[in-house]
Amino acid sequence: MPLSRRQKRVETLDRAFRTLLREKRLEKGWSQGELGDRAGYVQSFISNIETGKQTPSTRVLFDLLDTLGIMPNAFMDVIVIRAKHRLPGRPVRS
Repeated sequence: MPLSRRQKRVETLDRAFRTLLREKRLEKGWSQGELGDRAGYVQSFISNIETGKQTPSTRVLFDLLDTLGIMPNAFMDVIVIRAKHRLPGRPVRS
């Protein structure tokens, strides 16, 4: 069964989130293990987040962004902008 428009938006936002998290980690020159150690999580959990196997809770998201030195609102703004450019039709509401 094909994905609904809403499911496609959610999938696009998830992909934008995972991609941006990985980019920001790599900008620091950190491995998944290093980010995990600094934030208090194991490497496999970071890997699962970046590959979409697990979705982080709000607390985990804030822990990771704080560890990376990123303001959550700025991070989310970039995700929404990226998702809007990848979605045909109706834009994602912020």
